[in-house]
Amino acid sequence: MSLRDELLKAGLVSADRAKKLESDTRNQQHQSKKNKTLAAEEAARQAEARRRAEAEAARKREQDRQLNQKREAESNAGNRSPAPVS
Repeated sequence: MSLRDELLKAGLVSADRAKKLESDTRNQQHQSKKNKTLAAEEAARQAEARRRAEAEAARKREQDRQLNQKREAESNAGNRSPAPVS
């Protein structure tokens, strides 16, 4: 015999109250599962956004590195003076 049945038999809980408690318990379990699913989906979205941001940052660093190399090469080419003629 379940605790619910014992409480009903002893008259400590009404049948309506027992049904309500069962319903509430089922709803809480459902919400708990739903929240876990939503949390997992949100975590996946955040991970994807973080991955994209890291990829964009890496692309930007590479672009900046190449631009700096180009500027440095141009600067070095412009600073070279012809050898003195004697």
